Amino acid sequence: TGSKAGDIINYTIVVTNTGNITLSNIIVSDAGADTGSVLPANIATLAPNASASVTAKHTLTQSEIDNGSFSNQASVSGNSPNGTVVGKQKSDDPNTTQIDDSTTTLLVSNPAITIVKTAVLSTDGNTITYSFNIKNTGNVTASGVTITDAKIGLIRRLPSALAPGASIVETATYTLTQADKNARSVSNTATVLAQAPNGQPFSDISGTAENNDTPTVTLVPEKGLISLVKTASFTGNKITYTFTIKNVGNVSLDVIQISDAKLGLANKSIAVAGGLLPGASVLATEMYTLTQADKDLGSVSNTASVQASAPSGIIVQDVSGTADGNNTPTIITVPKSPIAFDDKGETKANSPLVIDVLGNDDPGNSTLDKLTIELVSSPTHGTVKVNADGTITYTPNPGYTGADSFQYRVKDAFGYSTNVATVTLNSNFFEIKVPNLFTPNGDGINDVFEIRGLNQYGENQLQIVNRWGNEVFHATNYQNNWTGEGLNEGTYYYLLRVKRIGSNEYEVMKGYITLIRAFKK
Repeated sequence: TGSKAGDIINYTIVVTNTGNITLSNIIVSDAGADTGSVLPANIATLAPNASASVTAKHTLTQSEIDNGSFSNQASVSGNSPNGTVVGKQKSDDPNTTQIDDSTTTLLVSNPAITIVKTAVLSTDGNTITYSFNIKNTGNVTASGVTITDAKIGLIRRLPSALAPGASIVETATYTLTQADKNARSVSNTATVLAQAPNGQPFSDISGTAENNDTPTVTLVPEKGLISLVKTASFTGNKITYTFTIKNVGNVSLDVIQISDAKLGLANKSIAVAGGLLPGASVLATEMYTLTQADKDLGSVSNTASVQASAPSGIIVQDVSGTADGNNTPTIITVPKSPIAFDDKGETKANSPLVIDVLGNDDPGNSTLDKLTIELVSSPTHGTVKVNADGTITYTPNPGYTGADSFQYRVKDAFGYSTNVATVTLNSNFFEIKVPNLFTPNGDGINDVFEIRGLNQYGENQLQIVNRWGNEVFHATNYQNNWTGEGLNEGTYYYLLRVKRIGSNEYEVMKGYITLIRAFKK
């Protein structure tokens, strides 16, 4: 019997002369024997009732092993003394009762298969690449070879049969669950199923080697990591701190606590249902009221810390930073109290003056709110008006000249008030300017007799006469509106009398004025 391809069946063929004459040139033929293995190839003579032995060999093929048996039949022929060929006679299997039947050799069928499973964890720790080394360790062809692995959801049928001794490697990728990472290992087995040529099923459970069924265990390193990013925003006199707690490791974290000495927090618990999963974040906020020292400094700087528990019980920690990768203290600028500086201004008597009081003020780390200008004291010799654009208009009392002042303060965008600043003013008279020429021709240029500075005086009288001394124009409280209407071109004489407010005496000014209508430059 044979158990594998290449094994040899050795045949002994007994040739007997069952006739009554001697035969010669006796030849045994065996189509199933290996070429040249039938020996002797020729029996010279064989007397009646005499026998001779012939040997032959057959090398088994895999298909014959798969078939489970090999049948073979030889034949013999010889020549009679008169040269007649005695017809070919078929061989008979002496182990059966049948006559002239072929000799059948039963072949042992040992179907067997192994599966060895190895695993490689990816660099990022998120996937496992499994390799399944499947080998036919039996002596028959394995067909319908199928790998199953319930954990990774694998059912894979090989595209072709697997010959004895042959092997094939299949791979599959498994994505780790959070439970796998938390457990810090993955253990599982696969199964290979196959069918022998006779229909017999056979299988194997994966192992770490061909001779065991040990589950394949992949260790998953625990990377318990946490980060704390702290940001701040300022409103009024309070800072709102936002704590962003993020799991930057690969395992779930629980028992999360934050501490911040400046805010008076000590291991304050942050509740996260089911634990904080990798990549997930949770937010917490806390309020902080500014102290005077904070305002004086103009900024607040501090750090917090966070701690949590990994599945192994290890405590992971981080100090807050401005981003996941740093521990930079969180610094927020807070507005100092703004500063108002004194202002000065000069104007003419009876002339309003617009003062940009905020122009030289220091808003600190904020901006000044022009709508919050507050008059602390009013001028003694005039009035003030706060304008929408943040300027203040000062109007001296009619005819007043001399010094005056008022005080103000303003708030910044956060509601902090400046100190009280003083605006010092001075109203002055300036020399009246009477023109010696005007050109009332309707071109919009120099069309009226305009006396500059006239509005500084409480009263005035204007008289115009021609060269013969005849009055051609007269006005009390002249408004700079005489156009010389109805008069010829020429030179006229003016007499101007003005009186300051609070005075009983007139000042007199006189001179010549030329009226030209067709004026050319």
